[in-house]
Amino acid sequence: MKNNIITILAISSLVFLAACEKTVYFDVETKENRLVVNSFLQPDSTNRAVVSLSVDPLAIGFESERVSDATIAISKNGSFIGNFTHEFNGDYYIENDLLHAEPNDEFELTVSAPGKETVTASTTIPSLIPISSAAIIDTFLIPISYSSIDPYGNVIYIDTLVPYFKMAITFTDPGTEDYYSLAVMYKDIFNESFACVSTNDPIFTVSGEYNFGAENQAGAATFCDEVMFTDVTFNGTNKTIELNIYAINTIGIAAPRFEFELKHVSKEYFQYYTTMEKQVENEGNPFGEPVIIYSNIENGFGIFAGSTISTATIEL
Repeated sequence: MKNNIITILAISSLVFLAACEKTVYFDVETKENRLVVNSFLQPDSTNRAVVSLSVDPLAIGFESERVSDATIAISKNGSFIGNFTHEFNGDYYIENDLLHAEPNDEFELTVSAPGKETVTASTTIPSLIPISSAAIIDTFLIPISYSSIDPYGNVIYIDTLVPYFKMAITFTDPGTEDYYSLAVMYKDIFNESFACVSTNDPIFTVSGEYNFGAENQAGAATFCDEVMFTDVTFNGTNKTIELNIYAINTIGIAAPRFEFELKHVSKEYFQYYTTMEKQVENEGNPFGEPVIIYSNIENGFGIFAGSTISTATIEL
C-alpha cells in the first residue's frame, strides 16, 4: 500500500510539473545587416576597400552579402580628398595619385549605403622603417630520416642531409610603441610564393597579446606567411632577425631570389590580424576560448588600417 501511494505521488508530481511548463522567448539583438568595411592603406599603391553586410551570428548556412552601391568618402588630415570607385561586387579602389598617402598622414573613412547606418573609421600611416641590411650569414645541413615503401612492399629507410641558409635582416626601431609584420618570399622568373622560415628569435613568442600558436615549439617559430610581432623586446634599438630557410636548388632557374617584406603597421592593423589568427586557431576546438575579431569601424564591423613596407632582396 505504501508503494502504491509513493507511485501515485510521483505521477501526480510529473503531471503538475508538465502543467507548469512554459516556453520563454528571448529578443536577441543580432546586429545583422550592418556595413562591414575592410580597407588597408599603403603609400605608393592602389588602395582598396571591400564592403559587405554583416550576417546574423545565430544563423547557419548564410554568407555575407556584398554591397555594390556604397559611397566611400576619404579625408586626409581633416580635408576631404575624394571617393573610392566601385569596381565589381563590393570591391572598391582609389589611386594613390589622388590619395598621395605619406607616413604620418591621418585618414578618415566614411561609408554609407541606401537603407544602412553610415559607418566611420580613422587610421594613421606609420613611418617607413627601412631594412638596412639583408644577407646570407651561414649555410648548414640538417639530418633528415624518413621511410618509404617500394613497389614490392619493402620498407626503405633513408637518411639524408638537407641544406639550409641562415639569413639575417637588420632594421632600426624608432623607440615608440611599434608593430610590425614580416614575410619572406621566394621569387624567380616563373614563380612567386611564400617561403617557410624558422627562427628562435623571441620576438615571435614574446609579443604581448599575441601567441604564435601550434607552430611555436620549444621556443622556435615556423611561419610560411605574413607574421606579426611588436618591439616589446627591442624598443629603440637596432634589431637583427636571424632566419633559417631551406636552400632551394636553383640550378637552371632564371633570376632566383628571396625577398624580405617588412611592414610597419598601425596598432589597429596588428590587433585585427592577431585576433583573427587566434580565432582561426581556436576554430573547432571545444576547449578554446571564444575570440572576437578586433574592429575599428564605428557603427559597423571590419578594419581600416595603415602600413608602410620596405623590401630587401638576396639574389641566389
